[in-house]
Amino acid sequence: MNKTNRINTMMRFMNNRQHFTISQLMAEFDISRSTAIRDIHAIEELGMPLIAEYGRDGGYEIMENKLLPAVQFTDSELKALFVSFMATTNQQMPYLQDRRSITEKLLNIASQAQQDDLLELQKLLRFEHSNETQANIVELQDFAHPILMRLINQTLSGRFLSLIVDQTPLSVYVLSINQRHANWFLDAFNLDTHQKEHIAVADINDITNQAVEEGLTPDKIQTLLRKQKTLPNLSLKLDITAIERFNQLHLPDIVLAYTDPFKQTGYLETYIDPTSAKERNDALAWLFYLGPGIQFQSVPTELKRTFSNNWLSNL
Repeated sequence: MNKTNRINTMMRFMNNRQHFTISQLMAEFDISRSTAIRDIHAIEELGMPLIAEYGRDGGYEIMENKLLPAVQFTDSELKALFVSFMATTNQQMPYLQDRRSITEKLLNIASQAQQDDLLELQKLLRFEHSNETQANIVELQDFAHPILMRLINQTLSGRFLSLIVDQTPLSVYVLSINQRHANWFLDAFNLDTHQKEHIAVADINDITNQAVEEGLTPDKIQTLLRKQKTLPNLSLKLDITAIERFNQLHLPDIVLAYTDPFKQTGYLETYIDPTSAKERNDALAWLFYLGPGIQFQSVPTELKRTFSNNWLSNL
């Protein structure tokens, strides 16, 4: 990225955050501290009013009436935006109920030649969730559960929430909202039990924001979760076929580590609760799905007893 593009992108980075530090700029743009300071001075000379804050939690804030250059897209950027939008069709994405309106607005900012290219791309490209007979059609399942938008908007206002889940009240701190296997789930920290919860969004009946728990900061919650983390009891080696299947279907908590530079083999480890019949059955179904391209390094005894496949019978 040349200096001009970096400065323009950095101005948007600053504006989107309102408060930032030199360390954040160094990490985001992969630049040295001296380069970050020079860029900040250049941005101030362009007219963006910044306020320096000193001390341990110091950094920079942007004053009101900030000046930003007009947004412009290159031909490649416009195509990337359009294709990314197309790729989400029929995947239950939030905020995308009115796809036709968004498509028309994207086409409206393009030149005639760009419009022709974008419309041709729409006819040309097919994605995993495209309707093969009518690529432009939006399936009924494209629309996410109605509670999802509300959950996201409430979480943007504050991560401490009071939920009603299957008619049961629950106080949580939201960790993340994930889409897994065409369904949406809420990963949250239970404020009463101090345990991590996995909640299906479709099971949520009601949502309200609640006051921040006294003394329970996000850092404190992460510390509590790290202390609860159990040692892995299932470890696997994967070949390229198993890796491809893993990338299509796995829980977000499971991380795959590649063991060669070409990403042809990998290794993973996770924890399966041996006392939970559901976790054992889910793990078995997932292992069968990964197929014969896995080699077991360690397996819980209870899982081994349940599993009659030849992969485990020789362990």
